[in-house]
Order: sequence, then C-alpha cells, then structure tokens
Amino acid sequence: MTLMTTTSSTPSNNQVDKLEERLRASARKSGTTEETFQAALGFPGTGLEDEIAAIIRKYANKARGIITAVAAVLTGLIPEGWKVNVKDGVPQDFPEGETELANVDYVCPLRQGDGDWISYDTMKQRAKELGAIGSLGYAAELLKAQEEGKEIFPVESRGKHYFIMVLTELLDGRGRRRVAFFYWDELSQRWVLIFCWGDNSFDGRARLLVPREKKPSVA
Repeated sequence: MTLMTTTSSTPSNNQVDKLEERLRASARKSGTTEETFQAALGFPGTGLEDEIAAIIRKYANKARGIITAVAAVLTGLIPEGWKVNVKDGVPQDFPEGETELANVDYVCPLRQGDGDWISYDTMKQRAKELGAIGSLGYAAELLKAQEEGKEIFPVESRGKHYFIMVLTELLDGRGRRRVAFFYWDELSQRWVLIFCWGDNSFDGRARLLVPREKKPSVA
C-alpha cells in the first residue's frame, strides 16, 4: 500500500503560535498599545485579515524567490522625457505575473543561418515565439535582488552575455524605440541596466529569459 502525504490548506497550530510571537515582537518594537490593537480589531469588514494574508504571501514569495513585476511607469526606471510606446492603442509593456526568478533559462535569439547578428524586429519576433519574459518591472525586481546580494544572472555570463528585457518598449525623446538590457560592468562589478534603440542589431552574446516550462524542446 502506498501512503500519500497531503499539504493542509490551513496553517498548523505551531505556525499560528509562531505568527503570534512575531506579532507580539512587532507590537513591542513599534510601541503599539493594547488600545490601538483593539481599535484595529474592531474595524468593520475583512480588511485587516486580507492585509495580513497579503503580507504573509509577500514574504512567502520572497523566501521562494517569486516576484510580481509592476508596470514600467511605477519602476522609476523610465528616463525623463521617455514614455512607454503605444502600438495600435496597446501600451507595449507587459509585466509578468508571479514569476520564480530561478526558474528561467537563457536563450540566444539567433538561429543557424542568421549570420553574426539579427535586427531588433527579428529579436522581438523570436522572443514572442519563445515565450520570453523580461519587462521593465521584472528588471526592477532583479535590481532589488542584486542589492540584496543575490546573483541575478549566471556568474559565467559576466562579460560574456547581455540579457534583454524584451517585454517593455519605450520611446525616447526623439521618438525612437528603446529596449532595456543588462550587461556586466567590470568597474562596478555589477549587472547594469541600460537602453538600446530599435536600429541596433543583436549578436550571439544576446540572451532572452525563457521560463523553463516554455522552453522549446531540442530535436
């Protein structure tokens, strides 16, 4: 007979006790009084419970390396005077839903027969075919992860590859299409985010970020 283990849909008593300990520690640290607690508990509706659940989910996702990208306009990464390109009435910014940072492969958009480089539009088409991710919101999360001391791209790619954030297309002050990418800066020893324009070509060092479950199988 095979024994099956299941995961409970609710936290255990031990987990609830540990959360209570954290709440008490938070109250002591912040100086929250009993009266303040009571006022919050007496507030009508489910807002308190909803926000507690959202905080737990937030930190669970952080622990698992899961991020949720925001819209480009909320990142603070759009240079002054630039804007998100709008094509046929659709803003060209497609922030990802919940994405696991470690669950991606890095795929060169060039194919056999392309020669040494491909155009911007060909790169965009290949990214669409591959189901590539990488919005400006995703880039913002990568920068945060780097600030926390995490490796955001393979160490062996330093000085060798650059990583394109293909899901956001901007227009600069002169109306030229722009896309962001990360490259390794030897001086600062960090991955740096910069922008190139639509007249650029992309060579064999280019890499797209492709979720592993979407990566096409190799014949």
